[in-house]
Amino acid sequence: MTLAADLGFFPVGTDVSQNGLHHARQSLVGHHVPHAVVSAGMTDLPFADNTFSVVLSYGVFYYGTAGEMRKAIHEARRVMCPGGRILVVLRSTRDYRFGKGEQLERNTYRLEISDTNEFGTTLHFLTATDIAEYFRDFAQVSFESFELTFGNRSRLDSDWIITAEK
Repeated sequence: MTLAADLGFFPVGTDVSQNGLHHARQSLVGHHVPHAVVSAGMTDLPFADNTFSVVLSYGVFYYGTAGEMRKAIHEARRVMCPGGRILVVLRSTRDYRFGKGEQLERNTYRLEISDTNEFGTTLHFLTATDIAEYFRDFAQVSFESFELTFGNRSRLDSDWIITAEK
């Protein structure tokens, strides 16, 4: 949030977790950055239409079903000003977590691995083809893959970095 303020934005952070909100507030202590931290879920944002010029979602929208991801993307677009920009990071089907649990629907799993703190969480993964469909209401959509390994190269973390304009 301090970077956003340094760039001339008034940063607004949201989280469903009170613990997450507490950590966000604590990280800003002493920085004297004007900001807002709001309790809100990704599928029901408490902001008016056309409020923000920039929306950033890193590691959020993939926690849920396909419908929840679509709703979160729709909500992000709704709160963006015309001409506004979005940057979203979403999980790719190449990610090592893909298929590691109970399949709830196409590309959606309730994870059953315990090597991260995500055991029992629902994750939805996208293919490159899915991105065009999920972001069809945006203009100038572009995306790249970002991959890194960890665990002595035994696991591939694979994400899509998506930018678009309203």
